[in-house]
Amino acid sequence: LGANALTAATAVLGAGDATATPTAGTLRATAAAGDNKRGADLVLAAGNVRFAGFTVRGAAQAGLFVFRANNVMIENNLFISNTRFGLGALEARGLIVRNNVAVSNLESGMAFSGATGLAVAGAPTNCPASPSGAYGAWIVNNVSSDNRADGILLSAGGNVCVADNVTNNNGSSGIEFNNRSEGGSVPP
Repeated sequence: LGANALTAATAVLGAGDATATPTAGTLRATAAAGDNKRGADLVLAAGNVRFAGFTVRGAAQAGLFVFRANNVMIENNLFISNTRFGLGALEARGLIVRNNVAVSNLESGMAFSGATGLAVAGAPTNCPASPSGAYGAWIVNNVSSDNRADGILLSAGGNVCVADNVTNNNGSSGIEFNNRSEGGSVPP
């Protein structure tokens, strides 16, 4: 996918897109009446994908949701004014989230759940060695501000490195680690 190739209100990158590298553009929620707007506006469900240089604005749920995809890199994006999270992920192993901005989302700026270990090439070096083995996700050098709930939310376990992020003026916590077991995973 090339520049500005993703313009639909709802898009899904699945197994057939495993080598996709969407870069640069603006994604807006501009669905016509009657469109299914229950889920995230962009769901990334394929491994080995880099998502970079986008503005994701006005999604009906999460601006971008990474669902059970391994070795995904999300970098240099702006997630603004989405109805739930700017960026969310569930059980994404080897996830690298760096140099993004999440601002004015109606829930958390960024929310991640269940990232278990997976060694990846090019992992950020901001993090010390993990005593539990490989990290499942690296959340580094991001800014998350003015979101109604948390700046960055981590839940349902996993092994995640969170380093060198800036969170301010969020409605709840700047960074919340929540490992309750009552089924509080991050929904799309």
